[in-house]
Amino acid sequence: NLASAFLGAKYQVPAMLARGGGSLIFTSSFVGYTAGLPGMAAYAASKAGQIGLVKALAAEYGPKGIRVNAVLPGGTDTPASLTHAPDATPEVQAFVEGIHALKRMALPEEIARSVLHLAPSRDPLAKGGLIPLTIRTPTMKGAVVLINANTTWAAYNHWGGTSLYSGKTGYADRGYAASLDRPIDFGAGTGDLIANERPLVMLAEELGLSLGYATNSDMQADPHLLDGATAVISLGHDEYYSQAMRDILVKARDSGTNIAFLGANAIYRQIRFEPTPLGSERLVINYKDGSLDPIMATNPKANTGSWRSPPFSRPESDLTGVYYQCNPVKAPMVVADASSWLLAGTGLKVGDKLAGLVGSEYDQVTPSAPTPRPIEVLFHSPVTCKGDAQFSDVAYYTTSSGAGVFASGTSSWVCG
Repeated sequence: NLASAFLGAKYQVPAMLARGGGSLIFTSSFVGYTAGLPGMAAYAASKAGQIGLVKALAAEYGPKGIRVNAVLPGGTDTPASLTHAPDATPEVQAFVEGIHALKRMALPEEIARSVLHLAPSRDPLAKGGLIPLTIRTPTMKGAVVLINANTTWAAYNHWGGTSLYSGKTGYADRGYAASLDRPIDFGAGTGDLIANERPLVMLAEELGLSLGYATNSDMQADPHLLDGATAVISLGHDEYYSQAMRDILVKARDSGTNIAFLGANAIYRQIRFEPTPLGSERLVINYKDGSLDPIMATNPKANTGSWRSPPFSRPESDLTGVYYQCNPVKAPMVVADASSWLLAGTGLKVGDKLAGLVGSEYDQVTPSAPTPRPIEVLFHSPVTCKGDAQFSDVAYYTTSSGAGVFASGTSSWVCG
């Protein structure tokens, strides 16, 4: 696997340089990128080596006109696959399918389409980066739904020279619109996926949970997306929400679906969507200062400041239970209520500290803000941010529908 890839590149690269460029596409495997499988140490090592080779070649030869990428398929349904062996059993079939998010093997033509996307010279952006792809689960009934926060990725994405936070000179000439059609210029091309989402995805897969996958855009597009879901998980950084996105979470909670916010600063910025040539809801609009938003004159409730800002203040805390406070901080998480069923079996005691779990952003249960009641504070951790002494809180509340809502109150819950 690795020797043939190296030798192939050794002889192809000079030829491509001589003709002014080209495209190298390696077939690696998800086994070389995520957790390995028993009995596959050599295979996993060789495929991981391929990924390292691809990154090094892309960095060296991308500026010289050679695009270098890899596809990382899982099990692929071909006559040579394990499931087609003469002695294959239904148990083998179930095991092989079960290790994949879609609970099935890939088809060769699906892998081929990915390769064709990367190969053409008309796609100059495909140069050694990763491309996040969320395949929405067809039905969320009975599933624990993991939400990829693609609207937040877009907000921080500075590809092309502008994000919702800065322009060429800084904050003053920041953008007010962020296209979902752009490549992503941070997180190796994946936004927050690798640091703030992938660790939890891997854990959920290893636990064998019945999972569903969706993005913020899916929440915007389909008001019935979460119907029948067992739980919805907002991952490490899920900040930018439209009214429709917020409504679908409230509807899910009030229908008995559990929700966990495993970050801080969730549902803080209000957005709306506008069209691009590629779709009707591909442009994320947020002015941060609602008074700058032209829609204020005609529909002030839809202004894209923060959800807590006037004239229609609707803080995130009435759904999450916690209220965003400040950043940056780094502090231990301190146990406040060890009797909660959520901490059963952990051995934690009141006053115990979990090092480094608070920060850099944090939330607090704030009674002066709209807050569901009663609410449990499981961890109550002192912090000092920009000279102010406050607390970071981990909170949990239940509703009359039977749903429970958990909020970690820290952006380090997944990545810390």
